[in-house]
Parts: sequence; C-alpha cells; structure tokens
Amino acid sequence: MTGRQGALVAVVLIVAFGIAFGIGRATRSSGSSGDVTVIHVSTSAPSVPTVESVAALPALKVKPKPKPVTTTPSTTPSTTGSVAPSSTTGAPSTGGGGGGGGGGGGSTTGSPSGGGTTTQ
Repeated sequence: MTGRQGALVAVVLIVAFGIAFGIGRATRSSGSSGDVTVIHVSTSAPSVPTVESVAALPALKVKPKPKPVTTTPSTTPSTTGSVAPSSTTGAPSTGGGGGGGGGGGGSTTGSPSGGGTTTQ
C-alpha cells in the first residue's frame, strides 16, 4: 500500500467513525439513566435433555482379505503395450478422445528456495 492509499484509508475510517458517533448521539433518548429495569437471573443449574440408547451397535466384522495370487514370470514378450500407427492423412479423428488434461504447473529453474524463473 502506498502512502497516498494509506492516507485515504485513514481519512475514510475517521469519517466513518464520525458518522457512526453522530448517528448514535442523534438517536439516543433524552431520558435520565435512572430508568433501568433490573433482571433477576436464576442460579440453579439448567436442565439438559438426555438421549436414551435405543439399541446397542453390533460389533464390526472384518472381512478376510484374499491372498495375492503369485504368478511366474513369463519368458514370451507381451503384446499388450503395442501402439497402432496413426494415420498421417490429416483427417479429423472421429473418436471421442480423452478430453485433455490439466495444464500442468510449468517448470522452474533456479534454487529450491525460490528466486528462479518460471516458464509456462
């Protein structure tokens, strides 16, 4: 905040308090302060409603975990990770696609404590 903004905020606060006190002075009653009603408060403990238990909860049953199946390593190459070649004709894809992802955070260069440059 600059000095000019600080001075402006101070002036606005002083004016706001002045207006609030002016409104308070204008709306107060002109009667004497001797017209106070005394309220007698009970000193007994307050009554608090209690909750009765309807039924006890059953014990938690833990399901047995299935044992992991061990497999022997295969010596034949797997074809599950192969990728089909894409067409290079420039035709638009008719598939739904994945919808893209988030933009990622960019990369930073410099020291870990900050002060580096950020690229997006």
